[in-house]
Amino acid sequence: MISINHVEVKVQNQAIAMSKLGLDVSMIGMVGRDDDGEELIQNLIQNGIDNKVIYSSITTGKAIITVDTKGDNNIIVIPGANFCSNKRFYKKKV
Repeated sequence: MISINHVEVKVQNQAIAMSKLGLDVSMIGMVGRDDDGEELIQNLIQNGIDNKVIYSSITTGKAIITVDTKGDNNIIVIPGANFCSNKRFYKKKV
């Protein structure tokens, strides 16, 4: 099994790709007041993505992906802060 300690979000990678193509991109989300949340926000800023982020007292969520020797993967999701967002949260941000 391979383990990498790096904060990366699939949808954030897609937003960065669109930004690099010259499109105006915005992301809305919730992160924790922790190193992972700060890294995610800084990555958005460095890539010119408009971000509407709210901090939560809950830690930033994670997805842990493992790949076995056959190449099959398992994804373990720890929802964290973004799981606490709701319709009211998004209405305020849009």
